Amino acid sequence: MSFDTCKQMHFSGRCIAALATSSLALSNSISLARSRSSPAFVSTRAVSLLATQLSASSSSHSRHLSTKMSAASSLYDFTVKDANGQDFNLGELKDKKAVLVVNVASQCGFTPQYKGLQELQDKYGPKGFTVLAFPCNQFGGQEPDAAPQVCQFAKDRFKATFPIMDKVDVNGNNAAPVFNFLKEQQPGFLTNAVKWNFSKWLIKDGKPIKRYGPQEKPESIEKDVPQGLRLCPLNGVGEGGGITQMDG
Repeated sequence: MSFDTCKQMHFSGRCIAALATSSLALSNSISLARSRSSPAFVSTRAVSLLATQLSASSSSHSRHLSTKMSAASSLYDFTVKDANGQDFNLGELKDKKAVLVVNVASQCGFTPQYKGLQELQDKYGPKGFTVLAFPCNQFGGQEPDAAPQVCQFAKDRFKATFPIMDKVDVNGNNAAPVFNFLKEQQPGFLTNAVKWNFSKWLIKDGKPIKRYGPQEKPESIEKDVPQGLRLCPLNGVGEGGGITQMDG
């Protein structure tokens, strides 16, 4: 095979990957925009922003993931910042059998999911479960406030009692290492990049076992929480994990 032919094949492969990534981003965003059950509307500008961001994230993912991941093998291996900017060792959650990690935003059409998240916290918290929220402003600028204000908003409006961490990036070169870990352990469809606010990962004993898309409400994933708590066998989700049809 000639050198020129190899170059053409490499270029074509890159174009196909970029097109697939952008198409998925646009499809997901337009679906969000058309959802009449959501009070907010995803603007054309937000759709364009998401497509650009996901494309950049996908191309940089393989270059930066290895350095961000280090030797982590569990959620408990990471230290993050809490809402006050102080170090929070996730190893402190080892007494929790199951954790639901969510990237949240206060001005999103999915923001009412806070209510369902708190209901899960109320029901399963005493059994060894917790929601772990990370505010993120990467999707349409829908989390503009600082972390302390986000916490106050969640408490005032939704009576949230679960821990809310500092704001993070979930995609791109500056993505929080814990989210690189989650994306590596539970890959997405076509691209591992987080698709929008309120993507979710169910963690069992420090290991991500399932990934959920933004459109999947806490009520619809409640059936999996007892599995994470080892209250019943995993149903359709092996120890190696699984993703939903519209992954996060």
